[in-house]
Amino acid sequence: MKAGFSSGFPFRLGSVPYLNARPLTWTLEHAVVFRGTPNALCKALQERQVDAALAPIVFAFQHPDFLLVDGVGIGARGPVRSVILVLEVPLDQVRTVALDPASRTSALLVRVWLEGFLGREIRYVSRESISDAHLWIGDPALAVRRSLRPPRQLVDLGEVWNKITGYPFVFAVWTVRNVSGVSQLANLLREAKDLGLARIDEITNVAEERDYLSHCIHYELGPQEHAGIECFLSQLRKLGIFPQTPSLTWI
Repeated sequence: MKAGFSSGFPFRLGSVPYLNARPLTWTLEHAVVFRGTPNALCKALQERQVDAALAPIVFAFQHPDFLLVDGVGIGARGPVRSVILVLEVPLDQVRTVALDPASRTSALLVRVWLEGFLGREIRYVSRESISDAHLWIGDPALAVRRSLRPPRQLVDLGEVWNKITGYPFVFAVWTVRNVSGVSQLANLLREAKDLGLARIDEITNVAEERDYLSHCIHYELGPQEHAGIECFLSQLRKLGIFPQTPSLTWI
């Protein structure tokens, strides 16, 4: 066992199969009973297959009856590397965007940037379609980034969000069903974050991956991150998405 928690950990966890989640689950691998895309994790929560999952923040906007663990998340305070828009044409010529079906949060961040901030009219198509730009997330985005060659360009969505708003962007948080012992669960997840961040060298021996986990992904969730979440929600309301402000419950 890697560290920290016994095999008697009484909760069922769900996580994404991406490198960026490993510091949060490294000491809890025996408790992770479900791995899937962000959208699949949302379904697992709703179907009670898990007690807590690293779910996209948009899920919390849609389902405010779930609880959110404060102090820990997956975010970025600048370039994130693993949420990117790959441009096949110059930005001012982009008319169609192929979205990654794995995460609605990243897809909505694309809309906020292109429609809300840049005032563009964009048609969104499926991932397999021919388009002017493609959204990539997670480990596939890291692979695409490494293989990218001119004239194709990329836009790092964590970077553009931070430059425009000045806030961090929070992609995912521990989202919890109101189960027995929920306060204990929240404390254990915060403790697991601290243990995992102290073990980056154990998680990967690849220098590029260590740099990504240490400097691109931000795992703390404090006042600036909360402000970033509120800013994102405000921008979505301006686009007519989530017209009513959900009341989020942090524990």
